[in-house]
Amino acid sequence: MTEESLRLAESEQRYRAVIDNAWEMIQSVRPDGSFEFVNQAWLDTLGYAAEDLAGLDVWDIIHESSVEHCQVLFQEAIKGRPIPSMDAVFVTKDGRAVPVEGSVTSRLVGEEVVATHGFFRDLSERLRSEELERRNAELLRAEQARYLEKMAALGKLSAGLAHELNNPAAAVGRAVARLGEALVDFERCGAHLWARQAGAELRAGGAAPGGTGAGEPPRHEGRDLARLTPQQLRIARRVAEGATNREVALSLSVSTRTVDYHLRNVFATLGVRSRVELVRLVEQAEKAGAHL
Repeated sequence: MTEESLRLAESEQRYRAVIDNAWEMIQSVRPDGSFEFVNQAWLDTLGYAAEDLAGLDVWDIIHESSVEHCQVLFQEAIKGRPIPSMDAVFVTKDGRAVPVEGSVTSRLVGEEVVATHGFFRDLSERLRSEELERRNAELLRAEQARYLEKMAALGKLSAGLAHELNNPAAAVGRAVARLGEALVDFERCGAHLWARQAGAELRAGGAAPGGTGAGEPPRHEGRDLARLTPQQLRIARRVAEGATNREVALSLSVSTRTVDYHLRNVFATLGVRSRVELVRLVEQAEKAGAHL
């Protein structure tokens, strides 16, 4: 072997060592689609052995989703036009898809293209990382949304507590109204012990107990108008005259809510369920000489 041949062989060995140690997938493809050579990274990624190359051509390792796209680019490359950037999907020996990106150049002898050289990077890990980041971002946004929702609910609760603290009379009024309603229910179902306790709580709170007997067994005398407070009497009289709650509120210079509250207590105290019953009771009281 001549000295020149030795130098060429040594140069080829060095070139081959560089190619095989490269981390990129490198392939050289002839114009007919057969492989001239591939490097070790290519074999490792796609799962082939070196002896498999003899029975393969480039279209065996192109995923069906990329065939048409790659055919166009391959025709460009064998005409000597470089492909500086491209994306494709390769397929492994066992059928697994491998997304890649890379570039292709042409090797010419004189003016004839004898092979294309492709340099490709496996994008699988990068795409998995991007997907993981996307999912983490979604989880973070969902967690932030839940946090903001909790804070909004807490804000509403705080506002409600502040309102109750700034308006204790309103809170007491609502509690008294509920207790009065409970008293009526206890008496209607014959739970006199519970009714007496509810009546005692109402008296302790300074309200006129509702129900037919403030916790005692029902008595006809329990419908006596004298059991109403002065404000309740005024409201009962105006309602008996046919005034609406709004009209009553305007005439007494109070809020409609105050009228509603007192009227509920009037109904509970007198044991009536409608304005018609209240009118009838007021008329009976007037005939009997009750003072309104």
